[in-house]
Amino acid sequence: MKTRISGQLLVLLVTPTLLIAQSSDTLRTPPPEATQFDYLVGDWTFTGVWKLPNGERQGVGTWKARKALDGFGVVDEWRVLDRPGGSTVILGTTYRIYNRAKSHWDMRFLNVFNAKWDEQYAEWRDGEMHLWWTSEDQRGTFQVRVRYYDISENSFRWRADRSYDGGVTWIENWLTMEVTRVTNRQ
Repeated sequence: MKTRISGQLLVLLVTPTLLIAQSSDTLRTPPPEATQFDYLVGDWTFTGVWKLPNGERQGVGTWKARKALDGFGVVDEWRVLDRPGGSTVILGTTYRIYNRAKSHWDMRFLNVFNAKWDEQYAEWRDGEMHLWWTSEDQRGTFQVRVRYYDISENSFRWRADRSYDGGVTWIENWLTMEVTRVTNRQ
């Protein structure tokens, strides 16, 4: 009788340990979805057009993205210049990680000039990356929806629409960018 209790006790003690070891091994390996932003890895330049209340404004910039966190994430630096070779007017970095539990990308963008963090979410759908976030500017709270599309090895397009009324109406193509690779993935 004593051996049988000890055997049952041993099973009760070992089983949770095996389950924890098995689940922690799974958690140490990036999920297949962690490659969905791999197209962004590398150095890029872009030209962009913003729709502003007083008309359109053109801009240029650089975008540098790297795999991070042992393959679980992608980190980038996004820099907008007032003109080619000019001064930086927007500078930010984005941290991206695929959230297995929610089946989407959780992202945080930091605009270094105003020390503001924006929470962003993204999903890969039909060969495109779709992204959403809410933020504020001098006009008030707004929502943004973004598409990364026409994605190839050396270029992609980026389109953002903006809404100041909770998504009832949208300023379509609020920002559009043509993005071209400068260096290969690293």
